[in-house]
Amino acid sequence: MKKIVKVVAIAVAIALVLIAIKNEYARFLMQDASYGMPAVIAEDREYRDNADDQGVTLFIGSSMFRQGLDIYSLEEELDGRNYILSYNGNDPALEYLELEYLIDNDVRIAHLYMDMYTGSMIKSPWVSDDLIFLQTDTEFKLKVWNNIKADAGFSDFWEMFVSSGNDLLLSWPVYNTVASSVFYRGGNISQTASVNGEFQENVAKDNNTYLASPYEDLEPGDGFNDEQISYIRKIIKLCRDNEIEITFIETPKYISYGISREYMEMIYKFALILEEENTQYYLSGTSKASIPTDAKLPHLKGTVEFDNSKADYYIDPIHLSPSGRTLYTQELAEILNDRFQDS
Repeated sequence: MKKIVKVVAIAVAIALVLIAIKNEYARFLMQDASYGMPAVIAEDREYRDNADDQGVTLFIGSSMFRQGLDIYSLEEELDGRNYILSYNGNDPALEYLELEYLIDNDVRIAHLYMDMYTGSMIKSPWVSDDLIFLQTDTEFKLKVWNNIKADAGFSDFWEMFVSSGNDLLLSWPVYNTVASSVFYRGGNISQTASVNGEFQENVAKDNNTYLASPYEDLEPGDGFNDEQISYIRKIIKLCRDNEIEITFIETPKYISYGISREYMEMIYKFALILEEENTQYYLSGTSKASIPTDAKLPHLKGTVEFDNSKADYYIDPIHLSPSGRTLYTQELAEILNDRFQDS
């Protein structure tokens, strides 16, 4: 019996050591990847001795940035280094921790562009993309857990610290090679994309009435999650404390989604928060047209005109297709470039 207990104790101890090693050191495997925070940190260190380097122009957001921004178009128009850091469902609470993590790792950020993802503003802090757990240290994960523990259970704790990413670690050489082949500096460079079947079917019926919105159950006057609002303000303050210029960008949504009452109300509320914080932002032409004409928006730096009525430019109501991504980013990058030249 004692022997069995000893064997079990040794096995548990070994498991705990392996879990600790994974949580603290797995991130170093991703330094040579073409996406993610470890790659951003590793690249910035390589440029430390370059006197001409002013830091990275960083785009932090959700899958809207990954699918909506073309890294090649950004590099063609904008000077310096550009990098897209995106995670599925990225919300302000997590984005704040990502930005703090990069700053703590001495990444020099020349300009930060943030995703105006309204869908993340109506929910409590959560993590939708567990890849981030492989890319960060134990301290980061503990901060994430502190944010989500009120709505989480033991299974979520187990996934975060024990099971997440194990399949990727076991197949790392293959996975990293395949994943890196479709990313460049965090941007999705694949020219193929799977179109959402429901989206395609409804567009075929009538592309002006299809609505697939996370806000369908909202009543007029319903607001954003208070924690997410506070993290928007914390992100802005963190940038000011570290002398980082910050700008928010709304990517274009398919027309029937973008002109829905729910979405127009939410994007206007987002704009008003940024106005309260004296923070600049860019809207789509559709969203700007939906805002009351007498609204005072001095920090709205401009609009990005894009034909959001063409279904070919979308794979679903909120994500652009490869062709849509290229066309939109060319328009956006030209506007951002003109702004820098005028300043």
